Order: sequence, then C-alpha cells, then structure tokens
Amino acid sequence: MLRSGLANAHEQPRPITLRILNGSFPDGLRGSLYTLGPGRFDIKYNVQRELEQATQTFTFGNLMDALPLLGNTRSPGALYQTDTNQTFLNMFIPKGAHYNTSEGECCNQDIQLFMPLQGSTQNIVTANHMGAVQNLDPEDLRPRSVLELKDINQLFKAHLSSAHMQYDANTREYFTVTQDVGFRSTTYNVVAISEAHPEGYVVANFFAQASVMHSFSITQDYIIVPVYPYASPIGGNYRWGDSLLESLAFAPNQPVQFYVISREYRRVQCVYEAPSFFALHQINAVQESATDSVMIDLVAYEDDTILRKLRVKQLRHPSTGYFLPSGQVRRYQLNGITMEAAKFVESRGRTAVVPPAHMTILRPEPIELPRINPVFDLKPYKLCGLAAHMNTNTMYNCIVKIDTNDPMVSPLVWHRKGCYPSEPVFVPKSDNEDDGYLLSVFFDSTLIKSCLLVLDSKTLEELTIAELPSAVPISFGHAKFAI
Repeated sequence: MLRSGLANAHEQPRPITLRILNGSFPDGLRGSLYTLGPGRFDIKYNVQRELEQATQTFTFGNLMDALPLLGNTRSPGALYQTDTNQTFLNMFIPKGAHYNTSEGECCNQDIQLFMPLQGSTQNIVTANHMGAVQNLDPEDLRPRSVLELKDINQLFKAHLSSAHMQYDANTREYFTVTQDVGFRSTTYNVVAISEAHPEGYVVANFFAQASVMHSFSITQDYIIVPVYPYASPIGGNYRWGDSLLESLAFAPNQPVQFYVISREYRRVQCVYEAPSFFALHQINAVQESATDSVMIDLVAYEDDTILRKLRVKQLRHPSTGYFLPSGQVRRYQLNGITMEAAKFVESRGRTAVVPPAHMTILRPEPIELPRINPVFDLKPYKLCGLAAHMNTNTMYNCIVKIDTNDPMVSPLVWHRKGCYPSEPVFVPKSDNEDDGYLLSVFFDSTLIKSCLLVLDSKTLEELTIAELPSAVPISFGHAKFAI
C-alpha cells in the first residue's frame, strides 16, 4: 500500500474548509501551518518515433528529489539520487558544461517563514542542498522567483549547501552553510541574512573535504558545522546536474569533524572530532557556561544508508528484507571551548591533538524528523516529538514523544494502522515545555486519503482529525507554524 502514498499529488489552488472527521479544532490553536514535501514523482512526456508519437514516464529516483508540494492550512531539479541521463531530465539539465542558473531548481528540502528576500519579509522561502531558494507568496503559495544564494551575495557562490537553514529568534538572523567544491579542497562558507543585513554577509570560512551536510547547529555564541567523512568527487568538480549520492562516497574509517565558529569574532575557534557517523537532522544545541561546553543533540546513523534507501522504486515495491535504517538520539559534547580556541588560534589551526567530541546515546528508539518546543531552541530542554517505526522497517508509521534527560521514561506513542505521519510540529500554548499541540499530516494507506492531525503535546491524545481535499504523498519533508 506504500505505492499509493508515493503518487503525484493534486493541486488545490483555492482555499477550502476542511471536513472534521474527529474532535474539533482547539480554541487556542490559531495560525497557519505551512508544509513542504514531495508532490510529483512521475512526469509524462511525449517522444516522437518513426511513425507515431509515444508517451513515456520519467520518475525521480529518490524521495528527496520529487518536485515539491507546498501546503498552507487556515513547482523544478537539484538531485540526491536520480539518473540525470534519463531522457526527460536531459531536456533541462545540460551535462556538458557547468550549470550556472537556478532555473528548474527543486527547492524541496527546507521551509523558512518571512525571511528577508528581494526587499520583503512577507514571503515563504523554500530551499535545497544546492544553494537555491524559492520565494513564494505566503497567502496563495504562488512562486515569485527562484534564485541562487549567489544572487543575494556574490560571496555566497557554492555548489552545495546545507539543506536546512538555522534561525536565531533573538537576533532574527538566518544562517546557512555553503560548499564551493574545488579540485583539491572545498571551501565552506558560513553565511547569514537578516533584516538588518538583507544583502547577507559571510560569518567565516574554512577548508575541508566535500560532504553531504543536511543540517548544522547554532547557539548564542557559536555555529557548529559537522563535516561527515566522504571521499572527494572524481575529478574534483561537482556540477549542478550531477547526482549527489553518486558523486560522493561515505568513508566509514574517517572521523566526523565539528567546526566551532564564533559568531562574535567571525572565525573558526576550534575543531573537535568523533568516530564516524552520519546525521540528517539536529535536534537542539545548548551552550553551558559552567563547563564552557556545547551539547549537540541529533539523530545519528552508522553511515548514510538512510539516504540511499529512500529510492522511490524501493519504497513503492519494497523487496524482501528491505528496511530503513534506524536512527538513535545522541548527544555530542564539546568541552572546554575557550581553552581549545586559544590553542587553535595560537597554532593557527595546526594543533597536534584534536580534542574529542564525547558521545552519549540518549534514546535507542528508531526515530527521525525530530522537533521540540520552539520556545526551547538553544536552551536546555528534555522533551522531543518525532516520527518513528512501529512493527515495520519501512516508512515511519507513528509519532512518539521522548524524554531526552531520562531514558527510563517510556515514550508516548500515537499510531493508527496503515497511517504514515509527517514530521510533527510543536505549537506552544505557554512557556511550559509540555504545554501545546503537535501538528502533523498523515497519509491513510487504507482509505487513500490524507488528514491533518492535532495532538495534545502532553498526552498525545487526538484532538482533531480533519480530512484534506486530496491525498498528500508520504513525506520526509518539513513544516513550520506561523501565528
């Protein structure tokens, strides 16, 4: 039944009132839920043969590649794992030369609200891992433009970028990390955009090997960039039309490096190392003054198999033994940053001994797509809502709430047979960490429909189930809530 959840979505260009199937909308829940996920997997096109015209179908190779579907509750391609030699993509991806335009870009990985762009903050911005962003109208979701980060600032030129940006609500700054892949090394640029600096600026840069970096962390004083171990692309140059996972190979015998960048001094302060692992999503990062340390919580894997298992063909027709790797919640602690920074600066980055990032497993549950109460971003927290596996090795089929401080506390679970929820979004009601709502969109594979789900964040009790006008594909995508 997973195949029905990986079919092309239907557009709904006009607002409608959702039909409530269960419960009612809470009085305290007011605002707009913006969701981003895969919307179009298959594209039919005509080819002319000798005496007749035939119709063929191009299918995107990876769940991360599908043309995006953006939703507002109150589209074209940077590729992870799609064969760019297929006939359809050759129509708009030149393979013979470096591709220097963002036309046709799939901005389907991240969503940011009211980011200053092209002279306005009244927009929704979606982004991808290739340094492209799309500007959309927040009311009707109509695309206004697609541009590359270098169109905002020439210093932002890059082949790759973090799929997820980071936002500091206190300073109202948006951060991202780009990679300019060269023949012998890759330049990482940490960049920022804000209302005070809509043209953006480079916070810092450093050299390292090219890497698949889906997200990174920030604290009040630092930006922490994880560089996962990958072998450099053959020939050194990464082209826009290339398939990312076919160009970079995970190197399990190499360490992960955490580059710690000072937001005040705008430079790399120090570097920490940890044994090889891979992560897509960071949960939170907390700065602790007493120990002069930073704690980074994330969902970790042994390697990048999770990305390679998201092939659309595999998900539609899972073979015997097919499984999605299980992530686990880990904490990496970077101790003595001030002391290590002094050593790093004094040695000009050539310290003989690289300090270790100490790892602790916080939770063993098979989870992904973590979200916390946004009031507790960059602050000590203990509660986290996630999508998870339950009695299955394929797509995530339940929502769990875990306590990251106490592994003995059993997780709370929401589950419906045959239903596959998207990333749960926490909407707070007060400053109490556990007081609010969890919002998700789930696909019902039995009835072939999708619904908006509202849960009580404290108990995971169902408060509302409202039917959407058409089925929304199973999503590994993301969402934001605007009050």
